[in-house]
Amino acid sequence: ALDPWDMPECGAPLRQVVIGNHDTYQLFAYLVGWDQDAWEYAILQNVNLDSDQIEGYELLIDFRLHWEDFLSQPISIADLDMDVPAHYQLGAWRDSDCPGTAEPETALDYALDPSLETLLKVYMRDHVTQNLEDFQESEPWVAGGTIGVVLRRIPFSFNWAAPSNDPKSAIELIGPENEYGVSGDFLFYHVNLSGVSHAGEAIVSFERNDHKSIVLGVPPDDLLSGNVNVEDNPCVRDKLANRADQEGDGEWRSRTGGHTIDQSQLRGPERPPGPMCYVDFYQGGRLLYSFRVDCGRTDEE
Repeated sequence: ALDPWDMPECGAPLRQVVIGNHDTYQLFAYLVGWDQDAWEYAILQNVNLDSDQIEGYELLIDFRLHWEDFLSQPISIADLDMDVPAHYQLGAWRDSDCPGTAEPETALDYALDPSLETLLKVYMRDHVTQNLEDFQESEPWVAGGTIGVVLRRIPFSFNWAAPSNDPKSAIELIGPENEYGVSGDFLFYHVNLSGVSHAGEAIVSFERNDHKSIVLGVPPDDLLSGNVNVEDNPCVRDKLANRADQEGDGEWRSRTGGHTIDQSQLRGPERPPGPMCYVDFYQGGRLLYSFRVDCGRTDEE
């Protein structure tokens, strides 16, 4: 919205405003400027769009409908058909019955390992690129509530003022059954599409929303902050131990004593009910996440 008090009426610029209906493809164009009598911005006259402008805005509507249809389709981690390097596979216990032991596949696997999630984003970018094949020459972008395309070097864009009508800008990446044998885990990523490179690849960034994602049945904000007791799930503890198995990747520390915990202490069957203690995972001196386990697992050896 334009605020007349933010700009003096003298020299206030005229603006052409185009309103598009993506259901009917109707386009309405107006010249908007300062009305000195009413002391407000007003429609000064209707504008007739030329054929190139009409073609550009219709292309933009085509792209919005395609983009929203693409993001509305369920996407699973398996759909990405990832080729995961051997060093991400899970070593000595890969023959266990735990999900994701042959290679990472659950939402937890990607939530635990930032470098593995970086690989995941590469495949997500490829997935977006494949779905933009019909629009690559249009240099589409979707960011900050704005969606746009380029036609004959002229940019065309729409802004949506109402949040409920913003162009879709998120991907829900669905995981298989989690380590508890329950379905429903997914990773929620905000998507910013900046365009298409000269090589034809989508220029896109992804940011995980840990309030809207679900891992092991809870938002990652809760899961990774020490609010979850994993003593009763050997699959989860095996995966936590594996993070320290990866050479140079990090270490587990007892929050109580501050000492390093050998990864083998996290493995093994559930212990009888007893007091719970926090274990913290550090990488490069930085705390990444915390969990609760039986206090006996945190004893200094």
